Amino acid sequence: MLRSELISELANRILDLKILHPIRVGVSGITASGKTTLANELAKELQEREKHVVRTSIDQFHNPRVIRYRQGKESAIGYYEDAHDYNTFKEKLLIPLGPGGNRQYQPISLDLEKDEYVNTEAKLANKATIFIIDGTFLFKEELRDLFDYKIFVDTDFELARKRGSKREEQAFGSYEKAEEIFLKRYHAASKLYLEQHEPKLHADVVIDNNDIEHPFFVNLPNNSGGIKLKITTERLILTAFNLENYKKITETYSGKHIINYIEKLKNDPELLGWGVWYATLAENTQIIGDLGFKGKPGEKGIVEVGYGIIPEMQNKGIATEAVNAIVNWGFSSPSVQKVVAECLEDNIPSIKVLEKIGMKKTDTLNGMIYWEKKR
Repeated sequence: MLRSELISELANRILDLKILHPIRVGVSGITASGKTTLANELAKELQEREKHVVRTSIDQFHNPRVIRYRQGKESAIGYYEDAHDYNTFKEKLLIPLGPGGNRQYQPISLDLEKDEYVNTEAKLANKATIFIIDGTFLFKEELRDLFDYKIFVDTDFELARKRGSKREEQAFGSYEKAEEIFLKRYHAASKLYLEQHEPKLHADVVIDNNDIEHPFFVNLPNNSGGIKLKITTERLILTAFNLENYKKITETYSGKHIINYIEKLKNDPELLGWGVWYATLAENTQIIGDLGFKGKPGEKGIVEVGYGIIPEMQNKGIATEAVNAIVNWGFSSPSVQKVVAECLEDNIPSIKVLEKIGMKKTDTLNGMIYWEKKR
């Protein structure tokens, strides 16, 4: 794929998002992976389409030197733990731009050259503004849910080290010293990031950037073919249960079907996305139900959808909004040709939901109605 084609496709996917607040796009990758270049190109593409874009970076939210280097200038752990001021990054930039935020943001907190905090006046973002934000550790657990679209730029360590050492040769006095710093500090920290936070797994898209002129989208076997595992609608956020998030979520919301799905997922990673998803309100992250599929597409390309919404959120169009989104997600996979469902004959609310999303009745048997929707 030509680079220009990939950048254009990324822009298309971002513009397809239906979000009522500014879009927060995160671009992550190991140090010298090419994430900053890609973020700049993406911002330019969106601007050429007459979209309002704000381009910033987590590197505008460094900690001062006294904190940044307290574990040593060449320390990998120091870089990993102390380089950035995550609390300010969240509170001054990411959170105000998200659901329920006031859209008043600051694009920078520290002047790196002067090593001084910057007290800029807060700016007001338009709802249609797109923020392109890059950084090595963007998809750490404490940050990743604060992005609406996550891009991971994947580059081999050896190749990234050579690119980065050449780039930083003058700053460190020689190519050899720059390469040493990359090995001991930057890439040692990047390996911790990959091991502890699995950013590829949580990205909406992963890009192989080893060939700069011909990058391509990666299909990850542990990420359901690279398909996004979080869906944002007008009022909801739908997230696929995985082996990480289920532990935290099931402390307050659980069910036998969720536990059964997780057990199956442990033995078959390709089930990721083809099982249970949990639904939260975008405005306050309250879990209001779950939905999803009852397995991967079979040989005939058929998947079955099911859902359940807590009583206090019923009769508000929530179920229709959620089920429509998950069915569309299913059809985003080329392997899905038909989505089926079933409900009791006297379950009027479910009948209305399935009718509204375009399902057609195919049979009635033993008190059950059977439905389908074809591609």
